[in-house]
Amino acid sequence: RFRTKAGLERKRKNGERISGKIPIGWKLHPDNPKRLVENPEEQEAIRIIRHMPDFSTSEVADYLNHCHFLCRGLPWTARKVRRIAKHHCLRL
Repeated sequence: RFRTKAGLERKRKNGERISGKIPIGWKLHPDNPKRLVENPEEQEAIRIIRHMPDFSTSEVADYLNHCHFLCRGLPWTARKVRRIAKHHCLRL
């Protein structure tokens, strides 16, 4: 277990994929599909989510959609906003 955790942490630090799913805010590197790079549009949406803790997840999703931000090419939903908030330990 210790070696597995250490190996996953090493991959994370090097920006490598550790699962089949690509986290929101990241995308595959165009030249190396094993590496992840930031997705600027999704990273900006995450910053907005962080700065709107006093609003409901539905209100935040509506705001992001109104500002034409997309999440994986699709509109934001309250569920996606809730997942981001939970992952970043935010209270929405």
